[in-house]
Amino acid sequence: MCVSPGRSLGVFFAVGVLWGMLACNGVLAITPGIHDATRRVLFISSYHPQFPTFSEQIRGLNSAFDGQNIELDIEFMDSKRLNSPDHYQRFHELLKGKLEALPAYELLIVGDDNALNFALERQAELFAATPIVFFGVNDARLAASLSGRSGVTGVVEAISMDDTVQLMRRLYGAKAPITVITDATTTGRNDLRSFIHFMTRSQDRNFRVLSLEQLSFGELYAELRAIPASDPVLLISPFRDKNGATLEFQKSLSLIRDHLKAPLFHLWMHGIGQGILGGKVISHFEQARVAANIGLRALRGEKVGDIPVVTDSPNRYVFDFREMLRFDIGEDDLPLDSLLLFRPVTLYQQHKALFWGVVLIVGFLALLVMLLIVSLRMRVRTQREVMKINIDLESKVKERTEQLEEKNTQLSLVQAIAQLGSFEYLPEQWSVCCNAEFCSMVGLPFEARSLSVEAFMSFIHPSDREELRNATERALKINQPFHGCLRTIRKDGSLCYFNYTSRPISHRDGRTSILGSVIDVTQLKEAESRFKEMANHDDLTGLANRRLLDELFTKAEHMARRCANEIVVLYCDLDKFKPINDQYGHDVGDAVLVAVAQRLRESFRESDTVARIGGDEFVILLNGHCSKDQLHGIIHKTKHSLRGPIHIKNVSCNVDVSIGYAAYPGDGACLDTLLNVADNRMYQEKQYS
Repeated sequence: MCVSPGRSLGVFFAVGVLWGMLACNGVLAITPGIHDATRRVLFISSYHPQFPTFSEQIRGLNSAFDGQNIELDIEFMDSKRLNSPDHYQRFHELLKGKLEALPAYELLIVGDDNALNFALERQAELFAATPIVFFGVNDARLAASLSGRSGVTGVVEAISMDDTVQLMRRLYGAKAPITVITDATTTGRNDLRSFIHFMTRSQDRNFRVLSLEQLSFGELYAELRAIPASDPVLLISPFRDKNGATLEFQKSLSLIRDHLKAPLFHLWMHGIGQGILGGKVISHFEQARVAANIGLRALRGEKVGDIPVVTDSPNRYVFDFREMLRFDIGEDDLPLDSLLLFRPVTLYQQHKALFWGVVLIVGFLALLVMLLIVSLRMRVRTQREVMKINIDLESKVKERTEQLEEKNTQLSLVQAIAQLGSFEYLPEQWSVCCNAEFCSMVGLPFEARSLSVEAFMSFIHPSDREELRNATERALKINQPFHGCLRTIRKDGSLCYFNYTSRPISHRDGRTSILGSVIDVTQLKEAESRFKEMANHDDLTGLANRRLLDELFTKAEHMARRCANEIVVLYCDLDKFKPINDQYGHDVGDAVLVAVAQRLRESFRESDTVARIGGDEFVILLNGHCSKDQLHGIIHKTKHSLRGPIHIKNVSCNVDVSIGYAAYPGDGACLDTLLNVADNRMYQEKQYS
């Protein structure tokens, strides 16, 4: 069927109308801002930018302010770290200077109790004509007293202490004591009072409080290590200890988790995903979003005093699915409306947007294909006419071809001088043409320069063939150059490495081929391999060094966490080695170390790692569970393997070894900690013996 130009134009017109309708629909769907002019809003945060809840607060504000012509400025009180009258006065003077120098703000938003108290105390001086909207405020009585007050309203941050503690009791029973972690901050003291009030009302005395007001961080960690895994812990506030030392939330939480094997509950969203099981938590995103929407109402002209204070904090049960698996908690044990984070999702759920996006793209491409078919038929008709003209150009093409052959001869000579191989892949003929230098590289005579694809691929290492096929198909499909490195097998069976660069070439007759150049980088690869071996192994013994030991431990630790397995670290220190060095010299001492390394290799499995980390100090990494009897057997076997005499240059040397051990995760979660524990046990054994 032949499509006329008029009909094709009609199709293009229909597509244009369709796109016009979509564009108009998109324009009509845009919601106008609250005002054409930019509105200036000031946000005073009680925190500093790295405080864990600050980023969620900003996300919540922006979710409401985006597209509303809002210019948002932020001032940080930093009151969590600097909570003194002098600091408040300096902040007041700095802010006052800014307010006098900058254009006036039309709305003030304050986050947390300290910022609200600051704004209320200085409202007459600094914010007399500015509506104030607060959020994240824990002082419910103060917030309730502001309802109906001219110029002030906001959202109360009410923790769900009762619901969270009731859930802990439901999961672990009344016999399990609840441990509370808190400090001397205002929030910590207020929330501790809420906890004690609830426990008193419930006539539940089975709890204890670990307060950093009476403990240092080190003393807290010692207490946490003694808590069994069956007793729940509630984290309230871990920022400042009795000595005045302060930690950021993430750092404090990380150290708590390092020393705690029990389930950890929380009342806020931050920290879930970093070792906290969950609870009924406050969402600072929702707090800020609701406050921002109240602010937008004020900017549209609604009186702030007429907007009641929101006292129902938008809290929700949120849990880390990975921690649920760790502590054997099922979904049926949790409230029905719980949000489970980090739960594996189905492939469709994970890529739902992508799936429908692909469907839309395929539909759009189908429409384009129809248009291209019409265009292609018109093009074919034009090409037929062009072919008649090409006949007249054949004589000139012949002349150019002869010139090209001469240039090709010159190019081959240059490639031979530069040791640069080249090839051309002809898909339609299913063959590869190679130049003389390429044939020389793989050990072929030049007469065999035209190869079938199968013969050419036989020179490519089996592990690299699929990669080359995929790269070639992709390049032909998208008409883009590609490059890489291939392992090549010479005719004599030796292995070499080629760097290649290739690109598709379209010929005048419509054929497409791929031209490529190759250069032999075998020596470079061998040098890289030697350098890598030197970087990861001890020069003297060939054992793994500390750098490689760290990498292998990290991999083993990931596997152990997934499989709930153990890792055992043996720390070996040679006894009587210094006298050997002193009496016979370092050459004999080095030979003894090499012999000890060989005996250690032969004493352990290939899956275990033997490393040298110091002069006469060796570390063995054992993967898999080891009972105490098995471990003592391994230590005894190791000592026995090193106990025989070592003969070096007519000298017979005897060495003993002291061995300490440590197990992951029982003795520590990182390699440095495990080495310290094993080192201490080794020295205890050395002193005992």
